[in-house]
Amino acid sequence: MSCSISLGQFVQQPSQQLAINALPHIQLTTPRCLLLGPQRSGKTSLLFQYAFQLACSGQEVVFMCDRAQLDQAPPLLPFGASQQHAAFSRIHFKYVSDLHQLRKYGACLHLLQQPPAAIIVDDVAHLLANTRLPDKRARDTEVTRALAYLADGLDQLREQRGLSVLLLASDTCSEEGPHNLYLLQRWFPLMLQVTGPPPHVAGRVLTLAVAQACKQSVPAAAARAAVNYTMTQSYLNVEHVQL
Repeated sequence: MSCSISLGQFVQQPSQQLAINALPHIQLTTPRCLLLGPQRSGKTSLLFQYAFQLACSGQEVVFMCDRAQLDQAPPLLPFGASQQHAAFSRIHFKYVSDLHQLRKYGACLHLLQQPPAAIIVDDVAHLLANTRLPDKRARDTEVTRALAYLADGLDQLREQRGLSVLLLASDTCSEEGPHNLYLLQRWFPLMLQVTGPPPHVAGRVLTLAVAQACKQSVPAAAARAAVNYTMTQSYLNVEHVQL
């Protein structure tokens, strides 16, 4: 299993994956990554695309999200994948409604008998909004605690049992970036930005690329790389890979 995030896992065509993974100078050597984008920009679908690609290679994935939010806006399927695809049995949904529940899961990570290959957390900002806290300082503290518990749990798995588990999360932000960027950068050395037109545009094209805040810390080729997707009512399809 790869112990670092790969841009190739965000596309479904083998030829596209090979084109990305064949370039050693474009690989992103970190086990933690954050997807940034505005509301309804396709972040959940992109996270699910990553989970699906890992599951297709026989790996188990835990997908953490708020069930009510998922039911309201389910992710698009990777293009060409049916709902009966065998890989979906290896994607395990863990429903959490706020950061307190996320923190509790992180505290128990080291006790898992069979940890997954990756843990994916959908919309940290939404979980924060659901957490009852009195002020910004308390909110910042809870974000830090939840992510610290997750990171510490993953570090214990690596140090004590030699297991590397990927951590991929998403956060809702405005065009100016996330309000708590200084907190998130501590836990996610790699950030990818999702950009595109508003949700009501039919057949809209999304672009996934390295966020501006991280362009100086990745190889130049990786900073230039981008994946363009078209979104239909049911599917997320890779339109073009820019290398």
